[in-house]
Amino acid sequence: MLVLGGDGTFLSCARAVEHRSTPILGIHLGDLGFLAKVTLENIFQRLDQVAEGKFSIEKRSMLKASILKNGSTLKQYGLNDFVVSNGESHRMLIAEVYVDDNRVAEYKADGLIIATPTGSTAYSLSSGGPIIAPDVDSFVITPISAHTLNSRPLVVSAKSTIKIKFSPYNQNIMFITDGQLHELLRSEDIVLITDSDFEIGLIDFPDNDYFQNLRTKMGWGRRGSTI
Repeated sequence: MLVLGGDGTFLSCARAVEHRSTPILGIHLGDLGFLAKVTLENIFQRLDQVAEGKFSIEKRSMLKASILKNGSTLKQYGLNDFVVSNGESHRMLIAEVYVDDNRVAEYKADGLIIATPTGSTAYSLSSGGPIIAPDVDSFVITPISAHTLNSRPLVVSAKSTIKIKFSPYNQNIMFITDGQLHELLRSEDIVLITDSDFEIGLIDFPDNDYFQNLRTKMGWGRRGSTI
């Protein structure tokens, strides 16, 4: 599948093929295009490489959320991240987080981000989370504007189950998938997040370097640079 656009378009298409083995080739036409491997400058060279079989398939893990709501289970899948927040309310979110049924903490923050390594360079990074290389089998839990100095991002195994329970203080809770899909939750709803059974295949090339992309597209390591 050829995807022309920015990262938002790429994320939408990735969810559309989540149950299939269709590899994706991103062609950057948007603003940042961190997920795209092809630019307008090298598009014909890259398409020739694909036609000649000179490419590899890079597997990227996805998240699965099982939302226990009104006696039923709603499932969502994301490539980048899930975000829970207090919606349009200016109140802070109060949420209990468990990893494999072990209590981690009660977070008081504007929200929580659960991100994959792919999503670690997106909203999570802007909220102070770490960059995680794509081949590291993990998730990161990143609080958004936490109301305490000792609340820090936490990296956990992708084999873990993350459970989120909400305080009765919160009512109109927003659950957001990849910054695009929105689901309204109530305080009695419970969210379970695990690794998805599905992976996304990205068409990659031998001369493409993940860390070079960090430097050129995000200014990584440059003195005085900003993201």
